[in-house]
Amino acid sequence: MSLWKYPAKIASWLGAVLLILSTILVITPSIASADITQTAPTTNSTTTTASTGFTDQLQPTTDSTDAPLTPVVYTTLVTNPNLIVLPSGAISTSGGPLGVNSYAVSGSDTDGLGDNGTWTYTLAVTADTISQSAPLSGTSTFSGSITFTDQLEPTAFNGTAVNYATSITNTGLSVSSTGAVSTTGILAPNTYTVSGTDTNALGDVGSWSYTLTVTSPSSGPPPTNTTLVQTSPTTGTTTTDNSSAYSNSLAVSHATGAVTYLTVTSSPALTVSGSGNIATSGPLAAGTYTASGTDSDPQGDTGTWVFSLTVNASITVKFVANGGSGSMPSETKASSTALTPNGFTWSKHVFAQWNTAADGSGTSFANGAVYPFTTSTTLYAQWTATTHVAPKRTVTFDANGGSGSMSPETKNALASLTPNSFKRKGFHFVNWNTAASGSGTSYGDASAYKFNKSTTLYAQWKAAATFSVKFHANGGVGSMKSETKKTAAPLTLNQFTRSGFKFIKWSTTGNGSGSNYANGQSYGFKASISLYAQWSAVKPPVVPPAIDAVVALSPFGVKSSALSNALESQITALANEIKTNHDTKISLVGYSGDLTTANATNESDWAASLKLSQQRSLAVEVYLKLQLASLGITNYTISAVGNAAALAPSANATAAEQARNRKVVASIS
Repeated sequence: MSLWKYPAKIASWLGAVLLILSTILVITPSIASADITQTAPTTNSTTTTASTGFTDQLQPTTDSTDAPLTPVVYTTLVTNPNLIVLPSGAISTSGGPLGVNSYAVSGSDTDGLGDNGTWTYTLAVTADTISQSAPLSGTSTFSGSITFTDQLEPTAFNGTAVNYATSITNTGLSVSSTGAVSTTGILAPNTYTVSGTDTNALGDVGSWSYTLTVTSPSSGPPPTNTTLVQTSPTTGTTTTDNSSAYSNSLAVSHATGAVTYLTVTSSPALTVSGSGNIATSGPLAAGTYTASGTDSDPQGDTGTWVFSLTVNASITVKFVANGGSGSMPSETKASSTALTPNGFTWSKHVFAQWNTAADGSGTSFANGAVYPFTTSTTLYAQWTATTHVAPKRTVTFDANGGSGSMSPETKNALASLTPNSFKRKGFHFVNWNTAASGSGTSYGDASAYKFNKSTTLYAQWKAAATFSVKFHANGGVGSMKSETKKTAAPLTLNQFTRSGFKFIKWSTTGNGSGSNYANGQSYGFKASISLYAQWSAVKPPVVPPAIDAVVALSPFGVKSSALSNALESQITALANEIKTNHDTKISLVGYSGDLTTANATNESDWAASLKLSQQRSLAVEVYLKLQLASLGITNYTISAVGNAAALAPSANATAAEQARNRKVVASIS
């Protein structure tokens, strides 16, 4: 039927209806599923420093014929411990700065319409430049250059330890791998420069340079260098039995200030410290051992030294009472020495002499006679019967300015004097003398006395020289006073500190190549020296894994992802628990219980519920990160996901059940 047969008004109305129907048919969307494709970004880049706070966002597209895109959920299949990709597509790094490298993750994605696809993402981390902060240079006088030290400092190094390598060397300066600068000895007025590169564990790199200017004295004529002359003995002797305890000291004349000794020709049997103390490395076989080297003072004066130690085979003489009573230790020597005076006694007998044969038919030696100690032997006491006993004589000991007490010694024959036990602060015992002034007859400590008359022996003293030990922090902080003594004493215990390091010992050089002393070790104070603290990096303590814990936070409001005051308080408490337990892994699972039986099968409603559960876990994550940052916690990872309803949706669910479905559960370990 032709439309034109109707009245004009009806025809016009029917035409409008047909036009509307035609338009509806044109705009009705296709419900066919389509693939989700990934748009930019698929890659990005950052630096080691910026990697800590790096974030990005995955972006999807679908076929243009699809309905408006519903929320896309991203699932990570190929993981990377350094990158976190949330179900929402939000990308972040895990914890502290990342090293130079490429970090890749990938996975799949879906939306509420059944569309699906795959995605990939690669983050390239490039190196930052380690720059050098002050000091870039230093100054010293030529006299102070031998003890000069400094410390290189870096910037923009991400808080990790920097390792220094020297490329352009200088014979006057030494720079350790930790950046400690020291001199290799006393330096003449000049400019000394070293430089090199530095790196850290993240792959950051940089360069450094350091210049030391050594100046002449500010006034007066230039120093005139003189030759240091060795005044100490160049030789020494000991026996094989006593070799491990042997010690001696080098000394020179014409020196200004403390002298530093350097060993050039060494011997494995001898050790010579930078301050000139000579010692053996342990028990030595018979033979001669020689070491030699150079010496210098802060004024620039130099010289040479040599020392030879002769070790003789020890010869032992045993003493036998041969009818008498008492005891006498054997005497061991390596050269001619007076025999130990007889200490045996025999009633109604007097000691006559020693003899190599018990019956007196061998070689005889008088009491206290010199024995050559070329062969070991046994000496037998020889006695003469008598009814006459020589009167006993007494030796009295006088401290003569010292302190302490010694009992008088009474004998009637040659005997060894009691060893000195008096002390005098700031003085060394020299010997005994029959006059307090030292003008009478002298006797060595524990030497023989005939006891043919009574006498008083006065201790003779010599004032000890005063020497100082100066302590240097060598990269540490704090202060220590110099220690000044006249006699051997323990070194002042270390009072310096250095963050991230522990004190291990003292050394006479900044780089630890000199003579070393333990904390509190005894020092002879025979010369003034400077000691530099030596440090060792401390590894962070190993924290045992925390015990897994699960915390259920208070429910959110209905259809809300906003944090209430109660939730914020609980998240703050959770952050403190993480810090206390040293937890590093945090998993947040959000739930949503807003679905009912009626809308549970509706895809749009289900997607909205899933999105709400994700938003709740993300809200907890954001606030938790803020709390952890305020506590100084950085080494951790967080995953935040949504699982929709925890309980089967039901129109008859109780209020308590619905509340449980609105919580976020945190698992920490």
